[in-house]
Amino acid sequence: MNSLEKLESLFFKLADNADKDTRDSLIITFARYVGEIVSTSYGGKRELSLDDPKNVYYKSPVIVDHTAIAGLEFSPIFAMQAVWLRRKPGLLRQIIMADIEPADLDIDHLIEE
Repeated sequence: MNSLEKLESLFFKLADNADKDTRDSLIITFARYVGEIVSTSYGGKRELSLDDPKNVYYKSPVIVDHTAIAGLEFSPIFAMQAVWLRRKPGLLRQIIMADIEPADLDIDHLIEE
């Protein structure tokens, strides 16, 4: 987990001037490393998400059993794609921690009594 910001920086150095095929390959390569970081740091195992064809991660490699929330899947590939698209420093850590320690959603103000 201590290397996430360095990992982002290296990813951008390699991907910024790369063609699409190279960048897509880098996303997958870095995603493998991110998956290893999550499973090593928080437990869990790698699986191919095949339970629900309507699941956004369907047929994608995911990490499961890495958090107390049953059935939650973490997709390292989707995480790296988001990092590339958003280009926000620290986003990779935010994505991982949102899975590990999700914040409570306050919707009480949306419910009419």
